[in-house]
Amino acid sequence: MTLGNSEWDILLGKARIDWGVGYGYRVLDIFTPYRRNPVGIQIEEGAGTLALSHYGLESEWTLIATDSSWSQLDTSEYGRATEQQGLGGKYYRLLGDLELQMVGYYDNVRQGLLGGSLVNVFNQTWSAHASVSYSRRYQGYDIKPNQPAKITEKSNANQILLGSTWSHESGLSVIGEYWYDSRAWSQSEWDNAFQYASSNDPRFNPISQSFALGYSQQNIVQHNVMLHGRLDPIFWRQWQWSKDSHLLRSMHPRLDIMIAPEDSGIIATQWLDFDVVDTGDTSFNLEFAARFVTGATNSVYANLPDSYNILINLKGRF
Repeated sequence: MTLGNSEWDILLGKARIDWGVGYGYRVLDIFTPYRRNPVGIQIEEGAGTLALSHYGLESEWTLIATDSSWSQLDTSEYGRATEQQGLGGKYYRLLGDLELQMVGYYDNVRQGLLGGSLVNVFNQTWSAHASVSYSRRYQGYDIKPNQPAKITEKSNANQILLGSTWSHESGLSVIGEYWYDSRAWSQSEWDNAFQYASSNDPRFNPISQSFALGYSQQNIVQHNVMLHGRLDPIFWRQWQWSKDSHLLRSMHPRLDIMIAPEDSGIIATQWLDFDVVDTGDTSFNLEFAARFVTGATNSVYANLPDSYNILINLKGRF
């Protein structure tokens, strides 16, 4: 589409849009946030979107209007409370090996959001990424003494992510990330929740049961550290005993370890992907996935409802 002397791309319909730069958590996934690194197959719905984008040689301007109520899968109280309709824009710039983004967005839930990100590639081995956002308002579950947790409007949400990636020519890559989300419950709020949950006083039953709602928020704890590692099949070409193995040549192992440093909770997730068939037109993939939660007995992650999940996923294209 031509506006004046400029060419613009137009997007109209239901679309998944994510401007984040992180692996474990994407601060700028602001339209229809999705579950990160699921062990099973997830259906990720998009938001109703009207976007206009202009691309230069090293830059991009995007004007966008979205309506996340088009999503039909998340019918939880938190999901309904965070449905937003808004408009905003993004500016992207490439400066040599440095990528910059600036985002501004206004909707009926956050009533104003400012954010940005950067990615810098230092050399063939190291890169770093960071992102930040600030929202004037947000929806979250409030904890008050002797009252059940309930969703309410709160002020001033801050999210920060810092990360780095190391890659080796052998096929090994490692990502380390830290992120903070002020919208999640603090350690003291979780301590109060566990005290009510462990009480034998029947008067506190409605209160203690309501604290399970803290697990439905986008981030469960405020501080997170994640380590991610993966091996490319070329890794096995280094040794005679492994380079001729058809099984190893088709295997893609991945491992995530997420740690809550305040209470030592741990979530460990591993995937083993096997390319059984891949002809270009037809592909068949077999995936073994497992997630385990552990850590201190009073940690938030260790008290998740499911202590482990093990799945076999079959994916194909015909």
